[in-house]
Amino acid sequence: MAFTQCCGCLNLRSGSLIIGALGFLGYFYKAGNEYLNRSKDNWEAVVKIMITFLGLTSMFILIIGAWIKNRNFTVVFLCLNIFVDMFTFVFYLIYPILNDLTEKEDHFEIYLSYVTYLFYFGVAI
Repeated sequence: MAFTQCCGCLNLRSGSLIIGALGFLGYFYKAGNEYLNRSKDNWEAVVKIMITFLGLTSMFILIIGAWIKNRNFTVVFLCLNIFVDMFTFVFYLIYPILNDLTEKEDHFEIYLSYVTYLFYFGVAI
């Protein structure tokens, strides 16, 4: 049985375009935010830029796949998006531990991001 509706009111193509556009804008905002709030740690900045770039790429693939009506692009989007989410989850799990070992700045924002990704991970399952 194939689904034909997204959220019960839109067809899948329109829903995918909306999700892709909102996700692309969200990752684009995240890229700008990361640029303005540059990290002091080079490796942290590289990882965050990589996460943002992969997220932008996955949303772009979803938009293109929905636009040209190619289901294979949607599968690629799902796989890449799962990879981005898991990579982000692991990064925010490990980063506070590594930062504690080097005894640097306050970690409240990092732990808040970690809790947010735990929530998203729980919702995704």
